Amino acid sequence: MLKLLFPWLRLKTPNLPWYKRLYIYVESCLAIVMMAWLLWLFVGLHLVFSHSYSYGKLVFLTTDKIKQDRLDLLVKRAEAVLSKARIKLSDLHTTVFLERGDFYYKLSLIPGMQLINHGGAITFRKYIFLPNANIESNRVVYKNGYTTKLSLVLAHELVHVWQNQRFTTWIKPSFLTKNAWYIEGYAVCITDDPIMHDKALIDKALKNIENINRFHKEAYALWGLMVKHAIEKMHKSVDELHEGKVSYDEVLSSLLREHNITK
Repeated sequence: MLKLLFPWLRLKTPNLPWYKRLYIYVESCLAIVMMAWLLWLFVGLHLVFSHSYSYGKLVFLTTDKIKQDRLDLLVKRAEAVLSKARIKLSDLHTTVFLERGDFYYKLSLIPGMQLINHGGAITFRKYIFLPNANIESNRVVYKNGYTTKLSLVLAHELVHVWQNQRFTTWIKPSFLTKNAWYIEGYAVCITDDPIMHDKALIDKALKNIENINRFHKEAYALWGLMVKHAIEKMHKSVDELHEGKVSYDEVLSSLLREHNITK
């Protein structure tokens, strides 16, 4: 058991071939990185985000002091968005890390998730990360200049917490799973993300289905549109979507027919 947790202990095995020794070195490096990451998640984060606030069952940790009334307003705005989908904030248990920049956010998430740079959730720890957050103005400004409401980003990530509590949706980053389209799409749809109303973005996504970049907002816009189409036009339930009873191809084909686009 110890040799599984600490692979470098296997290096003491006599007469190991060079390729097995190399494999153990690589495995050991990965194990050390994983241990360091878990130590950061369980201990380091709470040392850096030293200011604690609460709203109901939600705990907010920040690197800087913030005003409680501004936090209350932020959460109430997110709660109003969630109520449209009958998601009760009182049912959600999570810790939210608010950061003005994105340095600690990039340290905390699984490599690859940081590329999206909008926010993220580690659902097995019930953690939400909101980088580039300005609670005073309720805005998030990204490095590419795109801006949106902080309350919408918070609501989006809270949808993921709800999905995981109800459906045990995923442990891997959602965009790496085959179910990314409805996991992310449902959050985009429920929050009525402004990207769903960007006609140029939607047209680009629909006409470039095969080469769509799932790290880009055009993928999120398409997935949100697909979920909305599945619910409103195809009359599929939320349970059917999350239980995988509705396929990506089925919804996409129906959506493309509605837009008179041949796949």
